[in-house]
Amino acid sequence: MKQQFEFFPGLAGSFELQPYPLKLRSAFGTSHSSTSVRHNVLFTLRLAEFEGVGEAGLPPKKPGVYEADVEDCTAAFEHFTAELAAQAGRCLRDPDSQRADVSAVFADTPAVYFPHLRQCAKIEEDSSLEQKCEYSLRVCLAALDSSQRAWPGSPAAFRAPKSALESAIFDCWGKVTSAPLYQMVGLVGRLVPFYCTVSLNAIPDMIRVAEFNEQYSKYSKIKLGPDMTQNKSILKALAARVDHESVRKSWSIDANAAWTAELALQFLSFLQEQKLGELIFMVEQPFPVHLSAAEQVAWIPVKKAYGDEGIFIFADESVRTKSDIPTLAGIAHGVNIKLEKAGGFRDALQGVGYLFFWIFFLLMLFFVLFFFSFWTVWVLSPSFSFSSLSQQCCCCCCC
Repeated sequence: MKQQFEFFPGLAGSFELQPYPLKLRSAFGTSHSSTSVRHNVLFTLRLAEFEGVGEAGLPPKKPGVYEADVEDCTAAFEHFTAELAAQAGRCLRDPDSQRADVSAVFADTPAVYFPHLRQCAKIEEDSSLEQKCEYSLRVCLAALDSSQRAWPGSPAAFRAPKSALESAIFDCWGKVTSAPLYQMVGLVGRLVPFYCTVSLNAIPDMIRVAEFNEQYSKYSKIKLGPDMTQNKSILKALAARVDHESVRKSWSIDANAAWTAELALQFLSFLQEQKLGELIFMVEQPFPVHLSAAEQVAWIPVKKAYGDEGIFIFADESVRTKSDIPTLAGIAHGVNIKLEKAGGFRDALQGVGYLFFWIFFLLMLFFVLFFFSFWTVWVLSPSFSFSSLSQQCCCCCCC
């Protein structure tokens, strides 16, 4: 499926959708599904001699978590390209008529990101090909945003295709400006370790996958399910074949929302007994996606217990947009922000900005309470002296 557009006289472009089935090397098993083929989608943007590609990774649908499939991507593509055709037509007739829209494509993204892309140059007759391409890419982003606002279906079903379409736009933009994405975002490039997944299968299959993965990274994400007996057997088998010191804090456990608070504490006791906690950096999404108030309270001591062992708890499936973040502060040490659930780079960076806001807010709240408590002790306690400050502050902080 392909749609063509003309942004300026002599400057044409096209968007193409292609199904992208992936035949997996081995079945990819989690606590909620197992697949041997993934039905993904590729979006390709061609603009003059530049090309950008974006992929929508589409796990099996799971309500409230993974909510798009190939049909949703196709519908979103048709909806987006109809809007892009209208905006490209206006740009072709009068580029200045688009300036307000194209200048606003980063308005909701925290100001520290995309610093060099925020200025929108006026297009003149003698503007270079690269300048016209950059303006056209802004038109693509503006059309993507307006098509999201006008999308008649479920908002969640639009986020994965929007992420892939935006990836194709930024990939093309990077080719136009000869800049990698991290520079466009305004980040400092550095090499970071990455996880290879050991999906939930029979133990011999998991060992085979782990051995394959170790050719590329010592960091493993191990999928586990609700069967704690099986989980213990899997971890013992995987741990028995490695030098513990060489993979210290290099593994993560991904329960994919399959545990209760009680099961999580059982698993922690197992790690303590077997001295396997030294291998684990984090446990990802142990809790269900949707928690009642009582269940939320039950997970608070789980977070503390794991934290006391030097193991972090991260939320994954529970995080879709920035509005999900505040409710997770009491039960998780951190969150995974995934592009396809957030809706792309710009929406994901809104989540990062929101997370920093909440960290700053909690720090400020702590300091306000701390100094108020200090002032109360100083005013109300005649026996207070500065030599007792540390002891008094400890009491205040514990409260």
